[in-house]
Amino acid sequence: MKDFGQINHKEIVELVVIIIGIYISYLYFGVLQEGIYTDPKREKFNQAEFVVFVQCLIGFILSFSCMKFGITFGETPNPKPYIGEKVGMWQQYKYKIVHATVFALSMIFSNISITYVSYPTQALAKSCKILPVMMGGFFVSEVKYEKIQYISVSFITSGILMFNLMKTTSGSADSIIGLFCLFLSLTCDAINGYFTEQVRHRNKPTSLEMMSYCNGWGLLVTGLVVLFFSNLAYETPLFTYLYQYPGILWDIFKFGFMSAIGQMFIFRGVKVLGALTLSIITTTRKFMTVILSIIYYNHSLNGYQWVSLLLVFSGTGMDFYLSLTRKDKKVKQDIERPSKD
Repeated sequence: MKDFGQINHKEIVELVVIIIGIYISYLYFGVLQEGIYTDPKREKFNQAEFVVFVQCLIGFILSFSCMKFGITFGETPNPKPYIGEKVGMWQQYKYKIVHATVFALSMIFSNISITYVSYPTQALAKSCKILPVMMGGFFVSEVKYEKIQYISVSFITSGILMFNLMKTTSGSADSIIGLFCLFLSLTCDAINGYFTEQVRHRNKPTSLEMMSYCNGWGLLVTGLVVLFFSNLAYETPLFTYLYQYPGILWDIFKFGFMSAIGQMFIFRGVKVLGALTLSIITTTRKFMTVILSIIYYNHSLNGYQWVSLLLVFSGTGMDFYLSLTRKDKKVKQDIERPSKD
């Protein structure tokens, strides 16, 4: 990313458009997602896998269309689909398949959780990046963490549990199921992070290529679940529900479209804003999603839940501060490191 003194007016306009685009698309995305599962005007909707199916369908169509029309977001497609020695087809695509599968499962579990816990709980849990990162350390290798990271995780975990379990209404059994689904979603995020790096190293895909195959494979996975599960596992079969409440299709379409548009802004934002600045924007956007949900859907919070909200934000802030200090240290080391020339 350029210094602000080197940015011309055209680039400033693009920066503003990207930032506004991320905020508008994902804030509206959050409102739509909560409304799909909680609209009091219709019977409760539980078929989360169908929502993810539509989300993957729109994401695949949009990313594939961009590639066909030559929109690359400044990235150069890799002419070789596999970097390294010649291997069999399974060896070439196994990381992509696992990556795309856990990508879809993460979204499914995340959407299922909303049918059991409040949307602010789901948004709080999914905004805490350090949780899947630390879980990923246990999956991949023995990773040692700093004390502040353990404090951060304890704040975040206790805050999320308190926020959901200290609510005034009954339904603790549902809460446990919802929290377990969130745990599975975060676990998938951790695995997804590891396989994302493997795919980037081995296959060198562009952002749009990665978005395309993740949504394409997710479309297959969720399509099979919808075909063999959605009309059998629920009291009201999927197609019966859609016939009774056709308006939900429009809400799901808008939700999937906002998700795809948001991804586009983020992919372009990585190139224009840089990873650190983009991280600040997406983190604050997630906090605003929680606050918007509380205001828009009139969630009633007690004193314990406001304290838990503060705990989660404090824990995430600690993790963010650690990321900033690590980046500063790395920059200083790069400056102080003697040249080999």
